[in-house]
Amino acid sequence: MTRLNIHDLLFRGIFCDPHRAAELLQWALPEFLSDHVDWATIRRLPGDFVHERLAEGRIDLHFQASVKRARMPLLAVLEHQSTEQHRMVGRILAYMLGAWDQWLVAHPARKRVPPVVGVVVSHDPRGWRGPRRLRSWMAVPSALKGLVGGGSPDMEIFELDLHKTSDGRIVRRAMHPQTKVTLLLLKHRHEDDLRQRLRSWSGMLKEVLSDAPGERAFSMFMRYVLHVSAKLKAEELVEDLAPVLGHRAGEIIMTEAERLIAEGRKQGIELGEKRGEKRGEKRGLQRGLAPIVRQFERRLGRPLSKLEAQTLHVRLDTLGPDRLGDVVLDLGSEELAAWLTDPQAK
Repeated sequence: MTRLNIHDLLFRGIFCDPHRAAELLQWALPEFLSDHVDWATIRRLPGDFVHERLAEGRIDLHFQASVKRARMPLLAVLEHQSTEQHRMVGRILAYMLGAWDQWLVAHPARKRVPPVVGVVVSHDPRGWRGPRRLRSWMAVPSALKGLVGGGSPDMEIFELDLHKTSDGRIVRRAMHPQTKVTLLLLKHRHEDDLRQRLRSWSGMLKEVLSDAPGERAFSMFMRYVLHVSAKLKAEELVEDLAPVLGHRAGEIIMTEAERLIAEGRKQGIELGEKRGEKRGEKRGLQRGLAPIVRQFERRLGRPLSKLEAQTLHVRLDTLGPDRLGDVVLDLGSEELAAWLTDPQAK
């Protein structure tokens, strides 16, 4: 399981709320499909699992909602992507298979599985450039196209490309301000005018802060801004936002800034310790190898070449010190030189 990055923390932190996720799913899915779903019934399902098909088997967010006038529900996998997405269609397929696996475990008496859709929110500044259909991802030789057509699986992912979506569309859409601000932050995270944009979003931020749960969302927003922007300072955010949003907003901003500083110090200490351990291991290996090198050089009657020293280093790890000791005692100088140059020697 990989450690969550700052984009994951914001996306999952906001859209783990099924009501916020429903807003994204309704926007990304085709209207003819979305209209048949009873979004009032949406609930989040366990989404973290290690899937045998993936090295990083983590569904970002996994939901279930009832389908109108139907017994089977709809399952939905909600992902986000900040960089190139050429493999995303394969990842979503693996997540779908994982979602079905979970369904069968939870409903062992069922012989069939519900439909599952994959939705990806793309905030790559270059826009979505990857395939949307599984068959578009596959490079099928022309001689096999007739065979593959009916026999190979196919599926389509639905994407919401923030690069191609204007700010006006995001702001005007009937969504909670938490959803709007999250999408806008993901879209404009690296832009130089982020400070000015935050001031222009102050009305939505004020709505976010209007209730207690909103403080949690506002904290995540400020933490994200301070993390992704090298230019923005906490004091500038307080100066811009506190007069509009109130004293509590300023307190939250400074608290998040202090947390980031504390975490940075902790990570610096841990990194220093790891580097120290690696240097210690390297010094220990060099000290352990030194007597063996001296024995080889005495037998050869000359210093080891750079390549011979590297070979000895590798064979100490693969063959062990006892074998190296036997070799240097049993072989003559010419045989020992040949042993060092023979890649098959043991």
